[in-house]
Amino acid sequence: MEIKVKMANTTAKDTDHIVKFNGDNWHSYSFGIQIMFDKNRLSSLVDGTNALPTQVVNADGVVTNLEEIEIWKKQKDVDAKTIIYATVL
Repeated sequence: MEIKVKMANTTAKDTDHIVKFNGDNWHSYSFGIQIMFDKNRLSSLVDGTNALPTQVVNADGVVTNLEEIEIWKKQKDVDAKTIIYATVL
């Protein structure tokens, strides 16, 4: 079974309208970044309801869901980190 990964392609241009967090503007920053998380379907990752999948290990000690874990890391974790990095001074 082949699983296709849809990457969000978030760039600095996509986040340049968000007020950059400077330590004093939490309300403006958090509103803007929450909209970006919603737009990119990342809110459940950020609030913890869509956590990194737990490893499933078979009787031979082999992790059987590595592909699912890697997809989560590549598609969701990296996208969220990109948005955060692009919006902090």
